[in-house]
Amino acid sequence: MACAKNPEQRLLAGQATLRQSLTLSEDTIIWSTGAAAPGLTIDSEEAVTIDFGGAFVQSSTFGESPEKHQGLAILLLRAPSVTIRNATFCGFQTGILAEAVGKIRLENIRFVDFHRGSRTSSVGLQLKQAAELNVEQCLFQHLDQAFQLDAPVEIDLIQTDFHWLNGPVLTATVESSGRFIQNNFFYIGNPAADGTPAFTGGDYTFRENKWAHVLVSGLPDDMLSGGGNLAAYQPELEAGQWSTEAIERELREIGVSAPGLRLRDKWGWYDFSYPKAWLREQTPEKDIYLLTAPNGNWRLIGGEGYNKIVPKTGSFPTTLQAFRPAQAAETFLTFEYLGKKFRKYGVHPAQTTSLKFGFPVREQ
Repeated sequence: MACAKNPEQRLLAGQATLRQSLTLSEDTIIWSTGAAAPGLTIDSEEAVTIDFGGAFVQSSTFGESPEKHQGLAILLLRAPSVTIRNATFCGFQTGILAEAVGKIRLENIRFVDFHRGSRTSSVGLQLKQAAELNVEQCLFQHLDQAFQLDAPVEIDLIQTDFHWLNGPVLTATVESSGRFIQNNFFYIGNPAADGTPAFTGGDYTFRENKWAHVLVSGLPDDMLSGGGNLAAYQPELEAGQWSTEAIERELREIGVSAPGLRLRDKWGWYDFSYPKAWLREQTPEKDIYLLTAPNGNWRLIGGEGYNKIVPKTGSFPTTLQAFRPAQAAETFLTFEYLGKKFRKYGVHPAQTTSLKFGFPVREQ
């Protein structure tokens, strides 16, 4: 007869139900999630605290292109209060869904590299029923929006970072209230949907927050009145230390205007964590490309449809000019990245220091 699994073993296997507090010691947890079942369900008549001990909790789809990231990480089915600590959730479509919980507290939780695509959206935390929500020292990065509130909630949001969101920070379908204190908002919103409010459906107060490249309307008073600093705030990028001013300077040298540089591809905001080629401008005689990466050097290794490329090697960031003959049909360029290991879609795709990339995208 097989031995029964303890709560930790069941949780690590995925699609488990937790009815008691638990502290974990695993480095990485991989849950196979889909439409049918979440990675973890919390259903308890008592207060539950789960400490992941700093683990990376990944969807089984994590590492594929962002439009394939899917599933729900944690379902809070029932509990008077739930505290979740010390975890990074990667590659899901929804981080936490609360069905019927009194109080929710998140401490040092990171929601990163969630689903991004044109047909469906991703959210860090969706509340269908909860009275209080406290979020402190957390991170929401590379997803469509941070919060979806479908019930009246009193929310405290403190010292939390929001980086590269494709949509608003918080959407509420019913009236809620709360405080936003000492948070960082960096690259928020979609240029194709200007006018989307940053925060909706509530009476919120803001104090000592920082803002940069926020493309949504309804900005709070502390951004507009000096409590926040739009110009000076530039957080360090995870995989690189240089700022966008270097790219803007390159573009100005060839006559391309780029005030408040904002780079997006079909996945949303580009965060300079992996090498990428951008077609920035076309004239009848030439194409102008921008090459970006977290660090390192590059060299041209192939292409089609051009008769002159200037330059053919260099360091990041840089621009190059590709001259076309009059009858050029298809054009593309292929480059080799030479630098330190980097992160793409939340994972390190290669242990080596070189990788091919290009425009149009023909990566290998």
